[in-house]
Amino acid sequence: MPPSPDQRLAAASELSRALIHAIAEGVIGFEARPPYRVRFANPHAEQLLGMAEAEAGGRPLGTLIELQADRSACCASIDDWRLCPEGGEFEAWLCTAARPEGFPAALAFSPVAQDGEALAVLTLRDIGARRLAEEKLRLSDKVFEYSAEAIVITDTAGRILAVNPAFTWLTGYRPDEAIGATPRILKSGRHEDGFYAAMWQALLDDGHWEGELWDRRKDGSHYPKWLTINAVRDDGRITHYVALFSDISERKENEDRIRFLAEHDHLTGLPNRRLLEARAGQIIGSGRRRDAGLALMMIDLDRFKNVNDTLGHPAGDRLLIEVAHRLAACVRTTDTVVRLGGDEFVVLLEGVPDAADVAAVAGKIRDALNRPIVIEDKAMHTPPSIGIALYPGDGEDVETLLKNADTALYQVKAGGRNAWLFYTGKMNETVQERLHLENDLRHAMDSGALQLHFQPQFDLGTRRIVAWEALLRWPHPERGWVPPEQFIPVAEETGLILALGEWVLRTACGEAQRWKDKGLGHFRVSVNVSGCQFAAPGLADTVARALADTGLDAALLELEITESVLIGQGAPILETIGRLKALGVYLTLDDFGTGYSSLAYLKSFAVDRLKIDRSFMHDIARNPDNAAIVRAVITLAQALKLDVVAEGVETHDQDAFLVAHGCGGTQGFLMGRPMPAEDVANFLAAGARGDLPRQ
Repeated sequence: MPPSPDQRLAAASELSRALIHAIAEGVIGFEARPPYRVRFANPHAEQLLGMAEAEAGGRPLGTLIELQADRSACCASIDDWRLCPEGGEFEAWLCTAARPEGFPAALAFSPVAQDGEALAVLTLRDIGARRLAEEKLRLSDKVFEYSAEAIVITDTAGRILAVNPAFTWLTGYRPDEAIGATPRILKSGRHEDGFYAAMWQALLDDGHWEGELWDRRKDGSHYPKWLTINAVRDDGRITHYVALFSDISERKENEDRIRFLAEHDHLTGLPNRRLLEARAGQIIGSGRRRDAGLALMMIDLDRFKNVNDTLGHPAGDRLLIEVAHRLAACVRTTDTVVRLGGDEFVVLLEGVPDAADVAAVAGKIRDALNRPIVIEDKAMHTPPSIGIALYPGDGEDVETLLKNADTALYQVKAGGRNAWLFYTGKMNETVQERLHLENDLRHAMDSGALQLHFQPQFDLGTRRIVAWEALLRWPHPERGWVPPEQFIPVAEETGLILALGEWVLRTACGEAQRWKDKGLGHFRVSVNVSGCQFAAPGLADTVARALADTGLDAALLELEITESVLIGQGAPILETIGRLKALGVYLTLDDFGTGYSSLAYLKSFAVDRLKIDRSFMHDIARNPDNAAIVRAVITLAQALKLDVVAEGVETHDQDAFLVAHGCGGTQGFLMGRPMPAEDVANFLAAGARGDLPRQ
């Protein structure tokens, strides 16, 4: 039996309702007259409204949704819905109970009639995702256009589909020149085919590749770039490739500059220790020089400190730069010249067949650095001391070679400097001995084991004592009496000489003042001052404090300095001597004639007395050369109105020679040996009065 009209109508109504419920948009039916009460809402509308159809039914539509007037395309509120074109979609910012903050929506109003009743239908959907996608697309377009990085889009065959303006700016190719071509137009030829094969394999396997490579611009110039390529997939299938790249020339230059600064000396531009270790380690690690020969030279400049102290550090820097140039000129381009710091250099020689070849280079370096270097119109002499270690015999790693070359260098310095020596195993014994001596000396200083002995100096005319020279003595519990020539150089090299020298100065001044206080006589006390003490700042202040603390008259303090202290010195030494003379201290030039004797020094440095070195007194009666030198020094002192004293006088013949030629003073075993301070007091208190029997 066919369905009745009512049945057909009910079925159609049910079908219509099912269709409305299935629509993927919100659908709301409402009365077309105010207050626009809701008649129905499909499930999507329920989600957007945040309430069920039953709850929304009968409520005015304006209480369920709100349009933001300033963000609506055609109506400011639901009440104005008739202003919108019938069935026409518009966009608005919609607020609901479920989403009170609002969201972008597309809406459409359509009036309908049902059984003579005026109704309307509102369809609405959330277009936030679409808006976001559109915004992303607009941003992508802007990024593509304004990016500082070049962007290239290709198909799977590598044909260029699009390029951005930065691509043209970086490569020189216009879009019409690039589109349709392949990235091969940029190949520089610097990379092997295997490089590109690995790149494409990574793209196929991982969908991504990035790295550094060199490309070629349209004008033919090459440049380094950082390239990132990503594969674009659709349902797992690669459809396009997007490449981004930038010119990293400036970054590479900065990296190279930073690397250079990290591996080179900032003053001379020579490699530094870090680069030395890297190069030597690479050579040794490869083993390619085990048979061909590898030598490491440690070089130290003698008397360099004098340049800094007299002319200042800028002059010292210029000297170091010149030394660097001379060293580089002495070796091949395959060799390495290094500045370790200060006045220490290293030369790494590759491919030297035997020690004779190394010695030849060492001799060449010594000759080059022995030539004067003119700084501020002054000829400076800074001869080198060179220690040499050979690979693999003297060490199979960089640190061992450096250590052993330094050991050989120490031996050169101990033996007189301005020479070169190859390392030998026995040198370590010497170094260990020196370390033990240094430790023992520190202990002796801390424990008060050092002593001062005093040797008398006589006036040859009156045969009376005029002064006592303070001589440092070290009674070692195991070594016995350690000679000063053994431990004084150690004190100078380690910096102990400053504290040691101040102790000697204070102790000597204190003893002289005690002799005076006891009524034993007014004698000068003579104290030797090393070059290290003179070079250090504050010597005059140290002397002034010692005099003030002990109460000794400055006229009773004599300081002995050697000629070597004065050589190459300038304003600082003159200032120190000037301050000492202002205090009233008596100055003696010690060991005169053994160094760089010059009338200019005697004129510049206001000394009071010359001391003739003991080496000239030996065999003076039968050695005409020594006799001539002594006579000349005495005559010179008399002409310059300087006192003169001879040391090392041990025989009557020597004494008679000095008397005959008018020498003013004498010192030596003939008249008196060095003695402890208490013996000096006993000697003087016994009434000897310092008389020397006449010859």
